[in-house]
Amino acid sequence: MSVLLTDVESDVLDAAKAKLDVDGMVADLASKQGVDEFISDVGTNFDIWVHAAGITGAKGDPLQVRDEDWDHALNIDFMSSIRLARHLGPAMIDKGWGRIVFVTSENVAQPYPDETVYNASKSALLSLTKSIAMQHSGVGLLVNCVAPAFIETPMTDGMMQQRAEEKSCSFDEAVESFLKEQRPYLVLGRRGTVAEVAPTIALLCSNRAGFTTGANDRVDGARSAPSTYERRRDRPHTAELIVARDVLFLNSTSYKGALYGSSSYHPFRPPAAARRIFTSRHRQAFLDQHSVDHSGLHPRRRARRLDHC
Repeated sequence: MSVLLTDVESDVLDAAKAKLDVDGMVADLASKQGVDEFISDVGTNFDIWVHAAGITGAKGDPLQVRDEDWDHALNIDFMSSIRLARHLGPAMIDKGWGRIVFVTSENVAQPYPDETVYNASKSALLSLTKSIAMQHSGVGLLVNCVAPAFIETPMTDGMMQQRAEEKSCSFDEAVESFLKEQRPYLVLGRRGTVAEVAPTIALLCSNRAGFTTGANDRVDGARSAPSTYERRRDRPHTAELIVARDVLFLNSTSYKGALYGSSSYHPFRPPAAARRIFTSRHRQAFLDQHSVDHSGLHPRRRARRLDHC
């Protein structure tokens, strides 16, 4: 098996080649011309393609990001994937076997407001993955994503170095404060390593993952945003009714769904046991509190809707 690495920086590429004892080529994949030149040099005869090119891009207010910042990040994080896929995907389909793994991010599942261009480009990459996987299923080509969280890479090293300078602290203190302030739900409480991400990528590239395509495998130290349950619990305007172990949260925008038994109104669909906690007295008190007017309904329909509680 032969392996080919690419990087836009020759010194970084040389170090990786020496460490891994593989071939490498300097390539700038941020433009169509760069991709076309790369393919012209190496061809399309590849069985496995792992796409890890990416930058954080501009940060700040989503409404203040400039067009050039969007173009820069999208060309590297997203368009490079499309341009290479147009070359490498059909060749793998023709051979009847191929594996493509795109490296996305935890930002796909939990975007951060100051990383808008990165959020959008990585989310677009996941959508591309699913589209290719669905369009070309059953022909030997499997396309998947791996979504790491806060991993020890040159990109996050640069982020932490900048944070250390801004806060006048050490690099380790910058990492510690970032985890505490920006990643409080990263359960393992540390940065992951490349060696902890690589096995998931290797699995998706193997025959053992022959029934997996269009997936986004998360390697994130159990990093997840607080659930809908937790977010609603912290809202000061949320009405809370508790009976035994069943909790039903209702707020001003979603209580109708619970009353009428419609999950389309209520993002957290309460179990039947929780809905049954409303006695006639509870129902009327709740309706009075929230000024729900059913007077315009036919009496039989009004009674039926109230019974859905």
